[in-house]
Amino acid sequence: WQPSVHAGRVWNTSGTKKDEWIGGGLWTRLSVAQTTLAADVLHSNELFGGVQFDDIWSLSAEMETKPSAALAGGVYGAIGDRIARGHLVMGRQTNGTVWLDLRPLDRLILETSYDYARSEDRATDAVLFDGWIARTRVGLQVTRELSLRLVLQYDHFDRLWEADPLLTYRINPFSIFYV
Repeated sequence: WQPSVHAGRVWNTSGTKKDEWIGGGLWTRLSVAQTTLAADVLHSNELFGGVQFDDIWSLSAEMETKPSAALAGGVYGAIGDRIARGHLVMGRQTNGTVWLDLRPLDRLILETSYDYARSEDRATDAVLFDGWIARTRVGLQVTRELSLRLVLQYDHFDRLWEADPLLTYRINPFSIFYV
């Protein structure tokens, strides 16, 4: 078990204090399936967009595991206060991520993730945003020189599908062609 404490302050070039924080955490790696567990608590004050936000609290926890070379996954969650930067208000935010990586063949990897976020105005309880993003990345190493990648993503916030293919041909570390 490894405890940690972290603190910091950030000033801009005019000497105005922009951010300060203090936090602590606990981390461990279990002997079972290369599993790690982590938790963190944070308290901060931040000046953003000319508005001072004080008494910002958050708590997060994470678990990752890799039982074999062919399978890895994890889960992350956080609750607490976050500045809704588009609205310039303090939000009560909930975030969560679940991810799974599969390697059915030595040269093929499938990476999937689901990210969720919701924020409510801390003063009025109005919903500032609520949505998720689902993403799949497929990577195939055809030969040492030739690889293919395809990223498919659905963004619930913007109701938008994306597909990003990439073909890479690497002659050597200094000569690479992309399509």
